[in-house]
This record gives sequence, C-alpha cells and structure tokens, in this order.
Amino acid sequence: MKTLRTIVSVLVLTAFSAAYAQQSVPPPPQPAKDAPVAAPAASGPTLVETMKFIQEKLKEQGLVEFTETVSVQNQPGVTIRISVRSKDDDVVADPAACTLHAAGTYDSNTVASAGGKTVSTENQHSYLSGTLAFKDVEKITVEPILDFFNRHTAESGHPEFTATAGTPVFFVELSAAKTLFTRHETNTTGNKAPVVTDEPLKEASLVFRDEETANRVAKAILHAVELCGGGNKEPF
Repeated sequence: MKTLRTIVSVLVLTAFSAAYAQQSVPPPPQPAKDAPVAAPAASGPTLVETMKFIQEKLKEQGLVEFTETVSVQNQPGVTIRISVRSKDDDVVADPAACTLHAAGTYDSNTVASAGGKTVSTENQHSYLSGTLAFKDVEKITVEPILDFFNRHTAESGHPEFTATAGTPVFFVELSAAKTLFTRHETNTTGNKAPVVTDEPLKEASLVFRDEETANRVAKAILHAVELCGGGNKEPF
C-alpha cells in the first residue's frame, strides 16, 4: 500500500504539475516538435492580433476532460487510472505587457489497482494561477498526452511509469532555462485542509482537445515571443 501511495503521489505531482489549459489570423503551418524559438519575424499578424488569437483560442477550450492509464514496470499487475477535469476561468493575453495570465481549476481522480482490484484512490482539487512573460520563453513543444506524460516521468527519474492509453488531448509546453513564471496554487486532497504554495517553474503547459488548435496556438505563441523581443539571439 505504501508503494502504491508513493506511485500515485509521484504521478500526480510530476505528470500534471504544470498543467493548467474574433479577429481571424491565417492558419499557420505546424511547428516542428521541440522547435526552438527563432529570430524576430519581419512580418505577419500584429502583436495585438496575435494576443487576441491566443486568448480566444484558450478561452474556447472551456472544460477539458481527459483520462489515461499507466502501468508500472516494476510492479506487475499494477495499473493506475488518472481522470482530470481542467478549466481556465480567467485567461488574459496582454499585448501591452507581453504577458499571458491564466487561472482556473484542476480536478483529478487517481485510482490504483492490483490484480484487478482497487487498492488506492485519491481525489485532488486545485486552483492554479500564474503569469508568464512571452519574451522569456525559449522553447515550445507540442505533444499528445502519452508522449507528454512519458517524457515528464522519465525526466523526473521515474521511467518505470508508462502511459499506455489516454484521451487524445494535446499539450503545448512553454519552457525556459530560468524561471518562466511563479505558480500560485491552492490544493485540497480528499478531506485534508487546503495547502497554499507559490512555486517558481521553468515550464508551463496548456491543454487542447485537438491537435490542429494546439499547433495553431503554438505557432501564434512563437510569433508573440518574437514580437515581444524574445527568442534565440545567438549569431549564425
């Protein structure tokens, strides 16, 4: 039981800790996976148009629900099912400040089973908020849920957790070598008292129901980073 509780805690804390997520803008091409932020663009939509597009596409997502099933390599017969409800209640892409602010709720239900029997359950409710500066973004990644989860668990030192099935949602992750934003979180686990934390993070993730929207928003964010003076300034 102790091992399973540890597994559940690691999964919840590492896999989704960064999760939070009109004027027409021409559909952009899909960005390459792990695409580095390029040098400033000379043309394209204005910053106001780009910020408006990002904000509206994030608000259009509304409530996003997804599940995934995880197996544990060193625990035969153990499976973990995570169900998530994520909703951004407040999204502001501010062209004057070149920032993106997002705040919303995140609910998860984690069920661990062994030999076909439920041995552990955990429910969490979180209110998350944070603001990032576009100029600080150094890399933009678009990934389906299974790739996103497996990469994060491997990077956190737990490659034994492998996502094997999941709702086809997509994550747009923004990352930097330094602190990208500080996340303010009020988290309630089961009947325990709420815990409030402020945590500096080097990455932020936005969730989308379809790949096309995820890629379009990623491309718009790339353009916003360029217009806000960010991006790779290294010489050729």
